[in-house]
Amino acid sequence: MNTYPNRTESFTDPQELFDFATKHLLAMEKQAVTTHGGSSCMYRTEDGRACVVGAMIPDDQYAVVFDSRSARVLNEDSVGARLRKAAGLPEAYHHTLCELADDLQQVHDNPYYWMTPDGTPGLFNQDGIEALRKVAHDYDLSSEEAELPRFDR
Repeated sequence: MNTYPNRTESFTDPQELFDFATKHLLAMEKQAVTTHGGSSCMYRTEDGRACVVGAMIPDDQYAVVFDSRSARVLNEDSVGARLRKAAGLPEAYHHTLCELADDLQQVHDNPYYWMTPDGTPGLFNQDGIEALRKVAHDYDLSSEEAELPRFDR
């Protein structure tokens, strides 16, 4: 069963992308990593989880080949262009949105932001929330609309 939202429309601006990604991260029960004994982040996992970029891709446009590509390639090649289109990043903002998506993806991919105080994997934590606030600041976005809590999870 999929545990991520299924987007059907393109993002209209960076704030909408940030809000979507933040709400998705805060709703995740654990980081989207491979289920085959590793710790590699995946756009989509076999148990129905998705990272930030993976959650942006509608089911009917998702391709396994995306998992072999970093979000950094969104501006670089044909797979990146296909991924960018599937993720709903419109041409009007595509450069800024691609950079923002990559920065948000880096927040998801950092295992430190998923550690509990005792060092075991868990929910997205307060340090991850602070990283999201920094991304919002760097892009001159509001973090309030994303309902970022100020408590340890």
